Amino acid sequence: MAVQKIRALVAEAREDIRRVASRSDLEHVRVRYLGKKGRLTEILRSMPELPAEERPSVGREANAARYELESALGEWLRAVE
Repeated sequence: MAVQKIRALVAEAREDIRRVASRSDLEHVRVRYLGKKGRLTEILRSMPELPAEERPSVGREANAARYELESALGEWLRAVE
């Protein structure tokens, strides 16, 4: 369940990044997903509530999602420079 939620979140975030028109918009997207109260951060904070057998796969997926989103944000910045 949590893995699918993370994948859906990444797809949504990537779509938001595609629609970004300025650096400030990009920063808002970054904060929405990766900030202290961001959606991916909330998932990571809820990991102790998951069954022990699900934590490793959810953790791997969340870390991969964070890396993917950070890369997509960086790609957008490089494209406009």
